Amino acid sequence: MALDASGTFVFSNYFALALFAMHLAALLTLVDRHSISHFCRNFYLTSSATAVLYIAFASAGMVDDHFGRLMFFGNSHPNLGGEIYGIAVFIGALCISKRSYFVLALPMIYATLLLQSRTGTVVIAGTIIAKMVFERRGRITKGSVIIGAGLFSFAALLLVLEGSVIDYIAKDVLLAEDTHRGASTGFITGRDAQWRQAWGFFAERPLFGHGMGLYSDGVRGAHNPLLYSLSMFGVFGFAFWVWIGLGLFGLLRHDVRVIVLLVPVSLMLILNDRFINSNSFPLLYYFLIVQLGRFAPNTWDMRSGWPRFLPRLVWSSGKTVEAGRDLVR
Repeated sequence: MALDASGTFVFSNYFALALFAMHLAALLTLVDRHSISHFCRNFYLTSSATAVLYIAFASAGMVDDHFGRLMFFGNSHPNLGGEIYGIAVFIGALCISKRSYFVLALPMIYATLLLQSRTGTVVIAGTIIAKMVFERRGRITKGSVIIGAGLFSFAALLLVLEGSVIDYIAKDVLLAEDTHRGASTGFITGRDAQWRQAWGFFAERPLFGHGMGLYSDGVRGAHNPLLYSLSMFGVFGFAFWVWIGLGLFGLLRHDVRVIVLLVPVSLMLILNDRFINSNSFPLLYYFLIVQLGRFAPNTWDMRSGWPRFLPRLVWSSGKTVEAGRDLVR
């Protein structure tokens, strides 16, 4: 616990958080603004290649089955694979051209379906849609509007249809009727109960938290990184999120497209069981927010008084509609 039996603060409980922050800082130093594009591109290509290998192994019956779910490499939890491919598709959206991006994403989509990683599948689908609509940095082109309207119309059509497509999405992708993970287990498969439990732990010791050992000895995890930090480290754990928040603020000033692409992948941050973890997710999620946010220049146009990061509608007439006013390029 963060406090011993006499109520004395024990710093060693915060050592893991400090080490993780140092790990993240080291990664920020090693992968700087000059090498980040190569890093992201290689990570995406490697992830796609591993997805192809995983599909081959699964097809050959070389992957163990655990209660109806195929395990990931090294007999690790299926959600780990979904998280890796989810963050990979987000990273690829930042640095890969549209055509190559979609081709390389296909094996990762299929791999998440094999893993029954619902969050990973939804994240990948949402990121691909965001990539299609916001291909150019900080801009919404006329073509993007048409694509977005088409996708919205297609989704609306699916909602009103009663057929095999809806049944497949509900039963096989979202597993709505699954005994252990379906709709009958409660809101978001019972995670709301774990969130309430974690908030209760924080309310008990809001300043220092309960320490790293809180979720051992059979206590179920919070399934939410923010609640993890608050329940284990109290308000001191919130300092880590201030660091991430500063990166988000920098991104908001710099490139709204990255913010849009972050929305789907952030679903894993809300639902999955990771906080200070050196797996690809959430480490690379934190890394990209902080690093890209650090590169953000001062994007306020002092002449017009409007921030240049706001979405633009770029029409063939050569005029740009920005922040409610017409500006000639």
